[in-house]
Amino acid sequence: MDSGNLVLVQDFSERVIWQSFDYPTDTLLPFMKIGLNRQTGLNWSLTSWKSPEDPTPGNYSCGIDPTGYPQLFLYKDGDPYWHAGSWTGDRLSGVPEMTQYSAFNALFVNDADEVYIMDVFINASIIARMVVNESGSLQRYAWEDRDQQWIEYASAPKDECDNYGKCGPNSNCNPYYAGQLKCTCLPGHEPKSPGDWYLRDGSAGCVRRGGVSVCRSGEGFVKVAGQDLYVRVDAIELARYRKTRSLNQKAKVAIILASILTALLLVGSFSYRLVIKKRKDRRSHNPPMIDMPNSTYFKGSRSVKDRDDEARRNRDVPLFDLSTIASATNNFSVLSKLGQGGFGSVYKAWELWKEGNCEDVIDESMGDSCSREEALRCIQIGLLCVQEFAEDRPNMSAVVFMLANNDVVLASPKRPAYVFKSKYHGTSLPSDRTASANDEQFQWSKAASFTIIFLD
Repeated sequence: MDSGNLVLVQDFSERVIWQSFDYPTDTLLPFMKIGLNRQTGLNWSLTSWKSPEDPTPGNYSCGIDPTGYPQLFLYKDGDPYWHAGSWTGDRLSGVPEMTQYSAFNALFVNDADEVYIMDVFINASIIARMVVNESGSLQRYAWEDRDQQWIEYASAPKDECDNYGKCGPNSNCNPYYAGQLKCTCLPGHEPKSPGDWYLRDGSAGCVRRGGVSVCRSGEGFVKVAGQDLYVRVDAIELARYRKTRSLNQKAKVAIILASILTALLLVGSFSYRLVIKKRKDRRSHNPPMIDMPNSTYFKGSRSVKDRDDEARRNRDVPLFDLSTIASATNNFSVLSKLGQGGFGSVYKAWELWKEGNCEDVIDESMGDSCSREEALRCIQIGLLCVQEFAEDRPNMSAVVFMLANNDVVLASPKRPAYVFKSKYHGTSLPSDRTASANDEQFQWSKAASFTIIFLD
């Protein structure tokens, strides 16, 4: 058959006389049973080979013990060697990783006729097998068609704590106790053979500590090894357990807090170093500062001396010679407008706004391509974006939102950054007048100087 089962049937009646799945060797295939037929006494179990070259029965076997609640065992010379546990409803209790095997489901049957466990693969194209090898290991393999080889994906036992009876009765085995005895007695118990225990042989297990009684008032239960296993102990042992548990919890909290603080310090230190590095990189690319006695500066800025002093400390605010600015803008020509190196239109998309005549700035060539209200709204948003102080300006997401939602009421813009306030060659400009490149071209003295404030 396609399942690998060799079946002998009687002519015409198709009654099964014999089948290979009833007599497994060292290999279990999907839909083969491990267990017991209670009616016929047929025992479905695996038996290892003597050696990789000798197929005669070896020392290890795998089967179900039907006594009490049925459990799966791996035996060595007839004695329990590894315990897979009893069925919990979706897996064997000693094999928690069974629920992670998405390729197959395990089927467990326990009734008056038989008890068995069987692997049922969800995908029929998967070829898999389980083998009991001559070393006492239960191994699961899947066929890798691409590489044409068997790939091991699970095995048991995994470590020495998986060995049945490793620590004897009334004890717990922890495989993570590196360099020391893996066995510990359950609460309220002590080693049965202290000498063997000292020699790291815990197979004799533990016995209840002398003088301990659990039949008086004050006794209780304690949880063992993080599992759903509770041991009844007397009041003294219960108090000792609670004290130890409280100390352990406080230690865990202290460790967590220390870890968090350490992480915050590392992140803060890294961020600080990154900011310092970026500042140094920006300063190294800025042009050299020029100390100039006579400067024209923008409204809201500090005095030239204060700004020059700050510029010496922070190269993020560079100073430029007025002759350089005048040369770059063709002596502040009206042809050098904003977006093309100038400033005239901003001072004008501002004076007209104050006068309530902002529609005069709309280019006649636009015709009917947009309504008057749309154009005025765009002008108002533009003025909001060039306000003098960065905290007053909207961010890009706010700009996009205002452009896309005409129902949003816009704030009234404040004075733009590019507006003159103080003196020019000793003569103060009135607060209500500004220099406009659209009105006339200024003839600047080469001795004058200029401070540029960049928008944040």
